[in-house]
Amino acid sequence: MQHRIFTLADQIAFAELSGDNNPLHLDPVVARRTLFGQPIVHGVHSLMWALDQWLAGHSESVRLQHLQVAFSKPIGLDQEVRFNLVSAAKNRVRINLLKQDEIVVRMMFEWSVGWSIPVEAVSPTAPKQSPPDFLNRETIQSCTGFLDLHWQPELARRLFPNLSQRFCPVQSASLLGMTRLVGVKCPGLHSIFSELKLTAGNTGDLEKIRYAVSEYDERYGLALLAVVAPGLNGNIKAFLRPQPQVQSSFLDQKKLVQAGTFAGQRALIVGGSRGLGEVAAKLLAAGGAQVQLTYHVGKTEAQMVVDEILAGGGLASLCELDVLRPQPDWSGLAAPTHLYYFASPLISASDKKFSAVLFNSFCNYFVNGFAGVVESLQRLGLRHVFYPSTVFLDEMPGNFVEYALAKRAGETLCQAFRQKYPGMVFYCPRLPKMATDQTASLHPVQNPDPAPIILDALLNFKNSIGAE
Repeated sequence: MQHRIFTLADQIAFAELSGDNNPLHLDPVVARRTLFGQPIVHGVHSLMWALDQWLAGHSESVRLQHLQVAFSKPIGLDQEVRFNLVSAAKNRVRINLLKQDEIVVRMMFEWSVGWSIPVEAVSPTAPKQSPPDFLNRETIQSCTGFLDLHWQPELARRLFPNLSQRFCPVQSASLLGMTRLVGVKCPGLHSIFSELKLTAGNTGDLEKIRYAVSEYDERYGLALLAVVAPGLNGNIKAFLRPQPQVQSSFLDQKKLVQAGTFAGQRALIVGGSRGLGEVAAKLLAAGGAQVQLTYHVGKTEAQMVVDEILAGGGLASLCELDVLRPQPDWSGLAAPTHLYYFASPLISASDKKFSAVLFNSFCNYFVNGFAGVVESLQRLGLRHVFYPSTVFLDEMPGNFVEYALAKRAGETLCQAFRQKYPGMVFYCPRLPKMATDQTASLHPVQNPDPAPIILDALLNFKNSIGAE
């Protein structure tokens, strides 16, 4: 069973070969604002790697007669993927790609010997790199067009040595065109490649990929694209994924908070560059607190939040922090009176089997990282800690067990800290699911604007301090 870890360098090389330069696959800062929370591997990249692995055992030249592939789960960078040849009866092959024993790609194809498709239609040059198109639910329904075919032999040999020698180059170029179609043209910028079905057939003298949206389900953002390439025709299922969640502005949040409500607080918001941390930072600053935002990756985003607060008359600054470091560096930090801990990894669901790896990744942030921050700041005089928990502890949804258990461990740690540090206040509200990048999905959440809910929690925190 072969295995592979895709790196950012691999993704950049594949983007050069295919022309699919969607930032979902290449830009860690942009990708973290998607529902995946990180860059993910092009689906067609994983497909072509699987074909390359299969072709390592073949000496003859082959072409596809039928292909059906489903990209059921995302593959993140630096995650191990394993190749599993399920069956190979005559000219019919089934392959699964697995990540931690979970199937992430399923494919079935039928093949025959020989190429038989003229290669003149394929350009040996690199496809033009152009920014992905921005489509919405109105413009996507009339999307149609053509794409040229490209196949750079030298780069292809480096990425896919077996496929470049023994697989029909026109079909290889067509597969590359399919990922460029989804990632750049339709749905474009906010796309998810879900399924691909292709069948060999007579397509006349067509020398390009022809595509058109044949159906669009607005409920799920699901587009069905009819595609025709030289010697191939079929369809693609792709989602128009949710755009990054934009939180309400500082000026809008000032309307919710009475002036001076949080005056006197030197508030450190860990994870304040986006999501609920961004909302809390704006609300606290709107109420007169002096806020300090931390960031780990998104410095530009954090600076934008700080600039927005300053422009609106608030007090804000930022500092870099990796909560996974054993000893956080607080040099240059004004000793905070209040800590608001919103640091979080990607909140992902598990399948039926409990995942110790996923549980540990949550604990690294919600328990270990939190403990390190509190212990180090306590020595600087910290006395008040806001630790947001989740209603999932009450509801315990089956596919978020690891997340809920890690949050429960964080609550238990807060109880232990109360005993260890009697003069400190730890507040752990169980917050409902709200609209953030982390909760973005193909279905809307019940609380589209988190600001009122977060404000209530902040006020309750303040009141709990006054009651002690």
